[in-house]
Order: sequence, then C-alpha cells, then structure tokens
Amino acid sequence: MGTTHGFNAGDFGRWQTLDVGMSKTCDGGDPTSYLHVLMTQERDVRAGSKFQLAYAAIQNRTGAAAFVGIGVRLPIAAWTAGQWVHATTTYTADTTDAQDRTGAGDFPLETTTINDGFCVFADRPFNCLSLDVSTASVGAATERSIFYSAAGAWKALPNIATCLPQTAGQNYAIQEHIALWVPPADWVVSTGAEGTNVPVGKYGINIRASAAATPAGAADSLRVHRLYWFVEGLADNSIASIELGGMYAPLELAGEALTAVVVNTAGTTPAMGSRVTCLARARG
Repeated sequence: MGTTHGFNAGDFGRWQTLDVGMSKTCDGGDPTSYLHVLMTQERDVRAGSKFQLAYAAIQNRTGAAAFVGIGVRLPIAAWTAGQWVHATTTYTADTTDAQDRTGAGDFPLETTTINDGFCVFADRPFNCLSLDVSTASVGAATERSIFYSAAGAWKALPNIATCLPQTAGQNYAIQEHIALWVPPADWVVSTGAEGTNVPVGKYGINIRASAAATPAGAADSLRVHRLYWFVEGLADNSIASIELGGMYAPLELAGEALTAVVVNTAGTTPAMGSRVTCLARARG
C-alpha cells in the first residue's frame, strides 16, 4: 500500500480486515461507549487517530432501502450542543447533558413550542448525528427541519437523508435516531449573528420542530460523526462497495473511532444486523 498522501508508513499500525455485524444503526449515540464502533486505535488513543480506509463493503440488511456511509466519530472535545428557542433566537449550551449518561432524557430535542429545537457546533464539518432518544414525542403535525450556519444566518438544509422524523405525524420513538446529510459547499463557521449565545467560529447545525409536540422528544445523549461515500436508497440485501484500487483514503484527522451508518427511514435495526467489511488502519 503506497504513501501517496504523504504519511510515513511507520507512523501507522497494521492494516486490519474488519468484518462486523452492526448492532446499532450507527454507534447508539452513547458518548461513553466504544462497543458499537468498527475500530479504535490500538493503543487506546481517543482523538486524532488518523484513520485510513483502503476498502469497504456495506451490506444493507434492514429489510428496506437504506442510507449508508462510513467514516469516523468526532471526540467529545471537538463539539458542543444545546437547546434553541426560536422566538428569541437564543441558544443555551447543554453540552454536559449531551455528552454524559448521568441523567435520563436530560437533553431536550424540542419543546412544546413551535420551531424550538437543538443545535450542535463543531470545530470542523460533520454530517451525521446519532441521537439516543429516551423520551418519545407525540404530535400529529410535527416534523423536523435542519438548518446550517451560512454567512451569519441559518439556512435550510436540502436533501436530508435520515430516520429523523420529518413528515407530519412522525415522532421520535425510543430508539437511536440518525440525522445524515451531505455537507453543503457554502457551510461556513458561525459568526455569532445566528442568535444569542451562539459560539463563534464553529460549524453549526440547528434542528427544529415545525409544530408543537406534547410531550416533546428528549435524548439521553448524542454523538457526532463525519461520514463519507454516502449512498441513498441502497436496496435491502444489496452491497455498497468502496474500492480504491490499491490506494487508501485518509479520513477526518480528528476522528477517534471508525464508524458506519446503515439506516432506513423507519430506523429499523434487525437482530442480525447489517454488515460492514473493510480494510482500515489507524495511527500506530
């Protein structure tokens, strides 16, 4: 395997062939666990592991057409999260509750007021959120929309691929929910003009409920990922192949674990799980 990307081969561990049956749609949204990721650094380094990928095959076994991708999970030091009140355009940081497991349902995803929701900010672009929802929502007209930071404002994100409830009458269930999107070309860091208390210099995502949910959905925690080779509508039992012809691709440098997502619109996770086979390595 060559060193076309300029990395010293001696800095990395051995290439490993991984063949994993996924037990979650992504990693379960648990910041304290590495149980459901594909790979971690061999010496237990939790950030900046410089994961590299030479090959991957992702098989959808969810029972329906699915969204799939593979990449890395960002360390908790690289992102913050909190609640959004739209009437006053105010962000309130709640990163501790988003990143710990000490309180059940202590990270609200929305309120009983229209257009309220939550935000996530990170040092670098990301395109997948895994939400460990523990309080289900109820709302006949409620749907969720995603916005991103662009030139000091929030801009609607098109073409969202996710099991996030987006259609009127869909609600958060008690399960892992995935928000997945392709990073927009005009996504830029926040300026603070997006709202009160919005951090400056971060890539921001704002997810809002279009109508009041009673009760409103809440999560125990969430995780942030940067995924690549995103495929939409992969048929059940079909395989998405990533073949680099003897080369390899360096993934997001801040990654702390190799992860993947296989999720249909219903968020179904079968007992047998979907399958990911890949050839990867991390900094040695």
